[in-house]
Amino acid sequence: MNKVYKLVWNATLGSWVAVSERAKGKKKSTTNKVIKNSVLLLSILSSGEIFALDIAEDLNVTGSLTVTQDVISNGVSLTTVNSNLNQAQGQLSSLSNQVNDPNTGLASKASQSDLNQTQNDLNTLDDQVNNATTGLATKVSQSDFNNLNNQVNDPNSGLATKASTADLNSLKNQTWSLQTNNGQATAVKSTDTVNFVNGKNITVTNTGTNISIATSDNPEFNTVKIGDTTNNTTLSSTADGLDLDGDKLTNIADGNIAAGSSDAVTGGQINDLLFQSGQGIKYFHTNSSLADSEATGLDSVAIGPVAKSTGESSIAVGHFSNAAGLNSIAVGNTANALNDYSIAFGKETGALGTNSTSIGNGGQARTLTPTYNVSNTQIIAINGIPVTATGTDTSSITEINGVAVSAAQVSQFLGALQNGANMAVGDKSVSLGASTLAGGPSSVAIGNAALATGANSNAVGNGANATGTNANAIGTQASAATNANAMGSSASASGSASVAIGNQATSAGTSAVALGDGAKASVVNGVSIGSAAGAGSVGSGTFDRNGHISIGANSGQNISGNQSIAIGVGAGSNSTVNTGSSDYNIALGTEAGANLTGNQNISIGYGSNKTSTSAVQNSVAIGSATYTESLGVSVGTRASAAQGGVALGYDS
Repeated sequence: MNKVYKLVWNATLGSWVAVSERAKGKKKSTTNKVIKNSVLLLSILSSGEIFALDIAEDLNVTGSLTVTQDVISNGVSLTTVNSNLNQAQGQLSSLSNQVNDPNTGLASKASQSDLNQTQNDLNTLDDQVNNATTGLATKVSQSDFNNLNNQVNDPNSGLATKASTADLNSLKNQTWSLQTNNGQATAVKSTDTVNFVNGKNITVTNTGTNISIATSDNPEFNTVKIGDTTNNTTLSSTADGLDLDGDKLTNIADGNIAAGSSDAVTGGQINDLLFQSGQGIKYFHTNSSLADSEATGLDSVAIGPVAKSTGESSIAVGHFSNAAGLNSIAVGNTANALNDYSIAFGKETGALGTNSTSIGNGGQARTLTPTYNVSNTQIIAINGIPVTATGTDTSSITEINGVAVSAAQVSQFLGALQNGANMAVGDKSVSLGASTLAGGPSSVAIGNAALATGANSNAVGNGANATGTNANAIGTQASAATNANAMGSSASASGSASVAIGNQATSAGTSAVALGDGAKASVVNGVSIGSAAGAGSVGSGTFDRNGHISIGANSGQNISGNQSIAIGVGAGSNSTVNTGSSDYNIALGTEAGANLTGNQNISIGYGSNKTSTSAVQNSVAIGSATYTESLGVSVGTRASAAQGGVALGYDS
């Protein structure tokens, strides 16, 4: 059934109101309720909110009614009776003028299609108004309507009040704060523009309302701090390069080690280079697969395969080099500086004594010659080098020249000694050359295979041998005993305190002197001066042969006797015609007293008393070719005296 409204005058309100055609006998109270509800409806509609209302009672509209959504009309007839009619009339007149305006052409009839379209639009509007989905055609209960009225007019919500211009301006002028790095805050209005600018290595862009912040692909920094606030790394770029502030650069790839490479290398590469590869660096290279060197002594240095520096401040350089003493130096293959302040320089050199020096290398092989104690139960020396042993076998050696050694060191020492190693065994000893050996304290051995085993001894020359204390052997194969001196090739002063000077000169007797090529002083206190002087004259315990003086080439040879004097070439020689001895004879001159047998004879002059056929005693022969029998005297050239006789003058 269509709802039809009519306009009636409301005396209470003093205005026309639209009421249902079915309304009857409404009293003022009823009318007031309708008016109140209509005002509420207008307020709701003006608020912009959309409600679906089914109006079951009279609706009084005192102002303008604006509908922004679909209205479902179920036979409702609207009659507007208020001041809006006049306004509508004016608008209609204006519209009529516009329609009939010849310029607009609106007076022309609309086409049938346009009218049909208009009819369709009206039908669509009617459908929307009466659409049950919107809920506008449904009725609301009086209680819901009252609730809505109370909410709209609630002074707390302020929905029924108009917003003042001041409130709107206040809202417009409200600001928010913009602050960076805890600095001064800046107030920003809703109408202000905030501009984001690029920074160093930072680019800011926006796409619509989206802001993008990007870093440079090639950033530039003076300092970069990496890590947390406690354990961080500061990376600085200085004029000298990158500075990590004392931190390590770790987990980097191995660099290229080659000429021209500028790559950074790792600790592992350096370790391989120094300790594993065996290749070395420029001007310092090694080529070995043997065990590494060991520097166990304080402030010590060890360089080379199996090199060991166990002494404090010691230096070991070379294959199997060993510096065991304080401030010791061992340089060379198998060089050994075993005692304090010792120096071993060269292949198979050994400085075993304190302050000893061994310079040279191994060469001529030696035969190991052990020396035993009196009871022959222990070795006390090897080739003159003092050792301590528990038995007679070399494997029992525990000390070498007072230095404790291991079994391996003993084996190494004996092998080096046998191979002709250069060794300075004694304290303060010096060994210079190939296969030299200075075994005694303060001894000196200089030359190939030179040997100075005695204390304070000196052996200088190829094969020189000074075996005794204070001995001096100078020359190739020269040898000297205790307190003896031998000088010359193969010179030998084997007698204690003897002197042998000259090629093959020999002083075998105690305190004997042999001067000259082949001179022999083999008797105690004997003197042989000249080539082959004293040769064959050997002291004997049986005849007490000693004290001979032989001066001149071949003088004093083969003398059997005591304290004979032979001066001159061949003088006093060969006095062994018979088994008797020739004591206290004097022979002066070439071949004087030669081949003379007997005692206390005096032969002066060339050939005097030469070649006696029998023993002559106490004779005197003076002159060239003189001859005297026992107890006789011959003076003059070719003078001859019979036994007990006297011969004076030429050929007497």
